[in-house]
Amino acid sequence: MANEDQRELGDLLGMNPEHLLVRLRPFSAARPTEPSQIILEDELWFASVRSQDDIFEGKPRFTWRDPPTSDADLAEMIRRQGIPEPTASVLRREFAKQIADPAILAKMCRDLEDRNHELYERSSIASFLSEPFNQELWSRYGNQGNGYGVVFDGSKPWHLQVAEGHAPMDLVPFPVKYVDTRGRPAIELAFAPADPSNSFPEIEKALLSKSAKWKHQDENRMFRIGIPEGNVRFPSEILRAVLLGYNVREPDKKRIIEMVSKRAEPIPVFQLEEHPEIYPLRPIKIA
Repeated sequence: MANEDQRELGDLLGMNPEHLLVRLRPFSAARPTEPSQIILEDELWFASVRSQDDIFEGKPRFTWRDPPTSDADLAEMIRRQGIPEPTASVLRREFAKQIADPAILAKMCRDLEDRNHELYERSSIASFLSEPFNQELWSRYGNQGNGYGVVFDGSKPWHLQVAEGHAPMDLVPFPVKYVDTRGRPAIELAFAPADPSNSFPEIEKALLSKSAKWKHQDENRMFRIGIPEGNVRFPSEILRAVLLGYNVREPDKKRIIEMVSKRAEPIPVFQLEEHPEIYPLRPIKIA
């Protein structure tokens, strides 16, 4: 259900407030071209998971589900890998011998955990907030009100071409799950551990878990499992507005307005103002 901020901004933009995604950014000397990449090139930066301000320290601890032991379970596991007979029967017998050896099983589990740590740490994330007029969030993520925000229509997926010859991946926003402690994601010990997609659902859980300390942020995330940080192209039509902070510098304001005017289809620019009596910031259309 949309909150009051979303409803107000949705009314201003004539769109469903529940589809609003807001990305707050500082004007950063480290990434001076980021505003133009978003506004003029339709590209958004997906950051490394290590850069997220999450109270959970370090990488999640992966564990494994009990490996199958019966012949029927082993047969089903190998069948899911798409391995035909007679190869499947040979592999089933070999795997049964391996997991019966405690030393080999322990090594397989360690390798599995290492692989998933690597996949997790190679992943990248873009975070979006649901309260565009929240002064506390602007203070933290919008450089004390000196930054800017970009508003997206989250109802349309981003089609990400992962590699030539492969179908595009649809990037969609997911709500973050706020928890008191992050559990150990459990990975199935499959016969073909080289296939990383076996672990994707559990890595996804880790990427979408965050300490309950941050629950007030009501964050949504898009993520790319196993793909390092970098720019991702988004459909031009989903960029719906730019918000300027209540302390934005005049040169930055002029630069943003000029960029927006160069878009094939210009979008509105709002500046947020503080109110002496009302805590939420007020949006004033300036372009």
